[in-house]
Amino acid sequence: MPSGFSDPVSPFPGWICRMYRLFRPVTEDDIQAFLGCEDLYVLETGGGTRAVILKYGLVEINLIAGVSEAEV
Repeated sequence: MPSGFSDPVSPFPGWICRMYRLFRPVTEDDIQAFLGCEDLYVLETGGGTRAVILKYGLVEINLIAGVSEAEV
């Protein structure tokens, strides 16, 4: 199955992009659980709605509901 994430390039120099396979597809509840009090950006892509969560300004978590992968 091809990845739902189309752009594997890190957004900033020095950042390392890692893909993690999950044991089940991501749900909207999972996205809300990761979010907490942090910033959420939503991008519409060909692979679906992509949730971009910035945790503490240090980690960017990209999730697509229904996909069993997370890009960190």
